Amino acid sequence: MCAAGFDAPNRQAFLVDRLSHLDASLRRRGGYLVARAGPVVREVCAVAAECEAAEVQMAVGVIGNAHHREERLRKELGDSGVALHVWPSTCPSRPAPSGAGPSRSTTTG
Repeated sequence: MCAAGFDAPNRQAFLVDRLSHLDASLRRRGGYLVARAGPVVREVCAVAAECEAAEVQMAVGVIGNAHHREERLRKELGDSGVALHVWPSTCPSRPAPSGAGPSRSTTTG
């Protein structure tokens, strides 16, 4: 996050709050949040191997290289016998039309 230039205090606070909320929600369901640093494909494959996962689930990416990362991840996981399930995004993939008003998102726990 810091290396990408997104380290403003308000962004850090928002991210910590949302990740804490997600971890609490996962723990109520018997799981927990795993946070790793490094190349996404390498780290996801490592966690999947450590957990002996049969499947990895993720939301579809909407930024430029997300499709290529998804393809690499699908191949690497598939080579290890792990399925990849990609859920549709709840984020718009393009800006709202001019005059459309503010965007809103809702998170439930």
